[in-house]
Amino acid sequence: MDMDIRLEALFPELSGVKEFIDSEEEVDPIIDSVIGELPDYLKGVYTLLQLAQRSMRQALIKSKTEVSCSDEQILNNVCGFCEAIRKYETLRELFRLISKNEFALWGENCCERLGVRKGFLLVKPAHYESDRPKIIDLKKTLEEVLERLSKINLRRHFCQN
Repeated sequence: MDMDIRLEALFPELSGVKEFIDSEEEVDPIIDSVIGELPDYLKGVYTLLQLAQRSMRQALIKSKTEVSCSDEQILNNVCGFCEAIRKYETLRELFRLISKNEFALWGENCCERLGVRKGFLLVKPAHYESDRPKIIDLKKTLEEVLERLSKINLRRHFCQN
């Protein structure tokens, strides 16, 4: 069975990808070590990952900016954001695992931190830098979401008294 077909069973959106989204980031020879070019099926998964990241950002903006709507709408926005995070994280982990398998990055070649650079080049850090900033500060974002949820009367939505 072909890898594309198996991935499309998990993510039907993959069949709708007509044009791949490449990274805009160039390889930096100081911090990147190039592993190889992604095959087409991994370019598709990477594209879905980029689309999921965009959806996650849009859901975050929506959950933060629509403050004057009803409690139910705020709850729906927050739930949408949480779903977008889960989908992004699932795709990211799937991409990482498939990449590790495709490029034999298990065992002594193991690398947990992978990235994609312009030209669909898979890279790993030349040196580990644990202090590199995250794209989204997840802890801060979750604290903001929890603060907004604390202002909503959830009992009214879930309890029948």
